[in-house]
Amino acid sequence: MRRLLAMAFMLWSVVACADDAAPARLAPTIGAQLPALEFRDEAGDAVSSSDYFGKPFLLLFAYHSCPQLCGLVLNSLVTALRGTEATVGTGFDVVVVSIDPADTPERAAAAERRYVSRYDRGGAEGWHFLTGSAASIRALAAAAGYRYFFDPVQEAFVHPAGAIMIGSGGIIRGYLEGTSFTPRALQRLIAGSDTEQITGWRRLCGLLGATDAPRTAPVLTALRIAVVLAAALFAGVAANLRRRRTRNDGR
Repeated sequence: MRRLLAMAFMLWSVVACADDAAPARLAPTIGAQLPALEFRDEAGDAVSSSDYFGKPFLLLFAYHSCPQLCGLVLNSLVTALRGTEATVGTGFDVVVVSIDPADTPERAAAAERRYVSRYDRGGAEGWHFLTGSAASIRALAAAAGYRYFFDPVQEAFVHPAGAIMIGSGGIIRGYLEGTSFTPRALQRLIAGSDTEQITGWRRLCGLLGATDAPRTAPVLTALRIAVVLAAALFAGVAANLRRRRTRNDGR
């Protein structure tokens, strides 16, 4: 029965994540102001999100034990940044916020060393890896239009992939969704040439593995039919098990 419930939860989540009202997706809030919230930087020092509002920065949400998209997204970011004219720390920064409140400054510091080394264009100036409480993380993510949730079945976070451009003063300026960035797209986002780049594909990490499927009406219909059929199958299996038990008990 526990397995049936777990499978039912996963199927529900797949349908939920495929819908425009999904609990895990990027929901653009162009022009919104990010709040001042408490975090810890990679050195373990207390900082405020507003400490980075002095100049533009790329904001990414990830978590350091992510088994799927987070490493892919950050590696793609580094590769694309190496191909742009812009340099991190000069004109703009990169701020990576962990969505896992269990992440530590030590993990953040290890991630900083890893990606700064791969960037290989100057030192760590301009790179910031933050950890914080669940309340601070959720408040910042909500303001940034970054929707995610924790799946207790897999004990992993279900979350979208992408980068958010924040202008001076903490104003949200643009979005670039996906797991793979090109230098041109990233340069345009940083320069403010595009205020919004949400693709027709919703990339999610977490439940049932990373998904990369369009949210078209046929896909949604197929998913819902699959859920109904699966639920009917589960009900039939459960009823059959009950009948067998009843027969065995009567002997």
